Amino acid sequence: MTCKYCGNQLTNQATFCPKCGKRVSCEVQEEVCAADCGNPLPIDNDKQDGQAGRILLFAIMGLAFGVTGILSVLGIVFSYLAKARIGSYVAQYGQTNGRASVGKGISIGGMIVSWVGAAVFTTYVLTAVVQRLL
Repeated sequence: MTCKYCGNQLTNQATFCPKCGKRVSCEVQEEVCAADCGNPLPIDNDKQDGQAGRILLFAIMGLAFGVTGILSVLGIVFSYLAKARIGSYVAQYGQTNGRASVGKGISIGGMIVSWVGAAVFTTYVLTAVVQRLL
């Protein structure tokens, strides 16, 4: 099936178009909600809140590990996990809001801090190794 706003190909489970961000209505998903055709699809707030919470958790862990130096690789991993969850959140709900928006900002900060921490730690280790060899 396709989005009636932009023509993008959609999955049967899509509630928002990942390309234009518009809510997919029942008219586009006849097989999913033919009984309510014309009404917007309902959003499971508990599921959305749970996904937002996981985004925030991974983002905070990415930032926390990013400042540790030796564990900054874990910070990179957790920040990218948060980023991946943001992508699926946006595909399902259209845009980030609330805790998901906060998690999005923290995950970006976590990525930056983690990569800088990894670079600084690597430089420190390499410098120490070279000084020992000389």
